[in-house]
Amino acid sequence: MISNRNYCYHRVCRNIFLENHIARTVNRIIDRLDITSLICSYDPEGAPAYHPRMMLKVLIYGMLIGIRSSRKIEALLKDSLVFMYLSGRQAPDFRTICRFRRRHLGEITGIFDQVVELCVELGMVTGETVFCDGTICDRYETVNQIF
Repeated sequence: MISNRNYCYHRVCRNIFLENHIARTVNRIIDRLDITSLICSYDPEGAPAYHPRMMLKVLIYGMLIGIRSSRKIEALLKDSLVFMYLSGRQAPDFRTICRFRRRHLGEITGIFDQVVELCVELGMVTGETVFCDGTICDRYETVNQIF
């Protein structure tokens, strides 16, 4: 059940962010993806975990804006309205973020690729330039041509 405070917060965020803001797009895309393999990988015993869908939203958005550090993501979950919106005001610590990324790296990489391809199809990004660890290169260049 969503508390009244969280409901009001999400209504305010919807009014603050433009309809075509990348965070809203990531939110919609991740909400529609089939992530049953991630959900089924969790053990029902023990303390409840953060929902994998929320963790994906935070990680994918962080990757899209160039933030990969789990410590920076943790700080942004407490300071940034966009990250608060995506996480539903939940704030996992950096260890939890790092463990989730390490444990599900293959699935996250595939989902990130799907999100980028969908953003290209929707015309949100051109896909002409690829950024690899801060290096700008043409999408047709191979690794050997870059180095």
